Amino acid sequence: MHVLEFPRELQYFILAKLDGVALGHVQCVCRSWQEIVGHLESSFNIWLRCCLKEIPSYILVELTGMCRFIEQGEITADVCNRVGWEFWRDLYREYRRGELLTRWQETSMEITIPFMYGKATSIDLGERYLVSGHSTGNVLVWENLRETDALTMGLVHKHHQHVSCVRVLASERSWTDLGAAQVEDACPCVASSSRDCVINVSTIRGTDTHHIAHFSQQVNNLSVCGEYFVAAAKSSVLHGQPVWRVASSRPLNLEQTDQLWGQRTSNVTAVAMTFGTVVSGDVMGNLLMWDSGVDELKGREPEVIHKFSSSVKQICLQGERLVCLLGGVFLYSIPDNKSWDMLEFKHPDSVVRTGKNTITSISLGDDGKSPVVAIAADDETITIIRWQPF
Repeated sequence: MHVLEFPRELQYFILAKLDGVALGHVQCVCRSWQEIVGHLESSFNIWLRCCLKEIPSYILVELTGMCRFIEQGEITADVCNRVGWEFWRDLYREYRRGELLTRWQETSMEITIPFMYGKATSIDLGERYLVSGHSTGNVLVWENLRETDALTMGLVHKHHQHVSCVRVLASERSWTDLGAAQVEDACPCVASSSRDCVINVSTIRGTDTHHIAHFSQQVNNLSVCGEYFVAAAKSSVLHGQPVWRVASSRPLNLEQTDQLWGQRTSNVTAVAMTFGTVVSGDVMGNLLMWDSGVDELKGREPEVIHKFSSSVKQICLQGERLVCLLGGVFLYSIPDNKSWDMLEFKHPDSVVRTGKNTITSISLGDDGKSPVVAIAADDETITIIRWQPF
């Protein structure tokens, strides 16, 4: 008996047991199965089940931007189901695309920065934006990245000095707001730092701003995870590496949640954070890792996970991807937390070649259709690299 001859109810039962990858494949088999999967999506939120079952919790928290996702009482099944099934489907696809990055071919486009803004010294990819900081002190936001002709640019903030780092972070947003399609109201914020030692946090439209003067020397790097962000600076031995959270979007309200100690040098050059993990690199080439829940990092000593021969310029963590900038752009795969112990830094999964003499900043993201790496160079250009199936 052919499976298509099974009773309709039995076909529903069988297809509902599939994982997300197989579910995507069976939609292409025939119209009947496409209708069944469509009903499972809209009526039973099957993509939510796939996300909760197949994506590790720390990656799920990072991809959703909800750092308190797993706190008791923070989120219920009822609230999850109120969020549109398209959200969970797209989230699942983004997770799976990251796994295929090293097997896809890369394509690139180049953005030329107007000369009055100077070279891009730091960049970061958001959900729909690219934010860049410049040697002139300007922080810019770029939109419509897929279409060069439709590319738009706006000013977020103006620092007095050279911008050392920019990062897009999500302000605190409730799942009720997300389910009510009010994500735009919870507009992302931009955290930026410059050589004047000040960290600036403002909405991406520049309508609200907040300043942090914590360090006595230059802030080299910032990293975000949802509404949390952490800084790396030249005076980190004296001042530690604070973790802040954007508590509300209007007006901006920041609170410090943790303070990380144990750096080996006073010059911490790079930092990357996901839910439960903070990785820092210093001028001596040490790669340090704090591993715990975001709310439990305080007081823990870091572990030296690797020693590079040169200074670590920048680190990016997203999902199962680690990107290091050490003269070149190196990508590593980290399927789970245990993989840190077996990570072969001498053998990256992929090396991105740009032909640029000096790379000033990198950022890793996903544009809804493919993984994306943005690379800024000292020739006043930003290269956008995407990975597509062969």
